[in-house]
Amino acid sequence: QKHRINWKDLESLPWIMPMEDSPTHQRLLSLLAQHNLKKPKNIIECVSRNLTIPLLCMSPNISLLPLSDAKQYMQQGTLQILSLNLGALPAPMGMIWNKGAHISQVLSLFQEHIRRANETFLSELNLNSYQA
Repeated sequence: QKHRINWKDLESLPWIMPMEDSPTHQRLLSLLAQHNLKKPKNIIECVSRNLTIPLLCMSPNISLLPLSDAKQYMQQGTLQILSLNLGALPAPMGMIWNKGAHISQVLSLFQEHIRRANETFLSELNLNSYQA
């Protein structure tokens, strides 16, 4: 209902967040810490957009959605997009392969590069600055 919102306005709101062990959850906590906010006390962990949208509509929850989804729901008058700069929210990379199949040297090398990239990503979240 505000025309202008800042990060501090979000501190007391209930959040719908990805699962706690997910990199996106950790990145969001890091983002909150960068804005001197404490970890939200009221968190619903949810990985399904099919559940997140109704939860957002039922009460004053806040969540992250892909921008394309958020724009669609905003155009329908269902949700409101908050004008806050999130900066880049990079996501880790993963891959799936048949565990029983032979793994070539090239695939093994690629898997190792993916692991290293994800380790770098997680270490760059800088959760040391987080205020519990």
